[in-house]
Amino acid sequence: MSGGDREKLRLFIAASRRRLSDLLERLNWSEQGVMEARSGHISEQKVETVEQLPASCCFNPAFSVQLDDASVQQIVGKNAGQPSGATCFEDLQVALNAPNRLLIYEHVLQHTAKHPQFEDNAAFAELVGETKREGKKQRRHRKSKPTLNEELHQLVSLQMQALQRQWEQERARKQERKQREREHRKREQEHRTREQEQRTREQEHRMRDQEHKKREWEHRHAGSRKRSRSRSRSPEKQRHGHRRREERKPHRHHHSYTSGY
Repeated sequence: MSGGDREKLRLFIAASRRRLSDLLERLNWSEQGVMEARSGHISEQKVETVEQLPASCCFNPAFSVQLDDASVQQIVGKNAGQPSGATCFEDLQVALNAPNRLLIYEHVLQHTAKHPQFEDNAAFAELVGETKREGKKQRRHRKSKPTLNEELHQLVSLQMQALQRQWEQERARKQERKQREREHRKREQEHRTREQEQRTREQEHRMRDQEHKKREWEHRHAGSRKRSRSRSRSPEKQRHGHRRREERKPHRHHHSYTSGY
């Protein structure tokens, strides 16, 4: 930097300081008070800052364990150098040795379930290992070392066999699930059929009850109509009936008298 540039920089700094001093005087502030307030605000922000967990962290209680200082102290033992003020995972990594970290790892494994995705990967790895062991058994009696092409062919064959077995297992699980769904639909259909039959029987029962009540009503009203007709006979017919009865009575008396002689 040349001498002229240094002079320009010095003049710019001096002018800036004068402007800041004028601004602080207008606000009745001091440079020392502003610096102290700024340092206190920065310290408060540092204290309030909480370390956020990564986005890949699992919050499902079935696959994760929340450990506090007391839990960690109980797992690793009282003689371990676990600090009481550990605020992050890095503090535990620094304060605990490898055996203590292994104890925490085993504790987490014992108290969490295996994730289905990891179980599928483990199952695929087991299939690959099993097929690889079978291939080694088949090559046990071979004395010459296999070539690179043979090893590649064997590796591809093992992968294909493992994928084939995994595909067959998945297909079997899908068929079993479909079979359960068909059985469930069949049971639902049978249940609906039984409900329909029950509703039909109830409807027939109600119809029979209605017919029975109708016949009883007709029977009662038929008897009342007969009685009303017998009461409503005309007086002439009643007198005619009495006359006929009177005519029959002497005839019977005379017949009984003549049979006495």
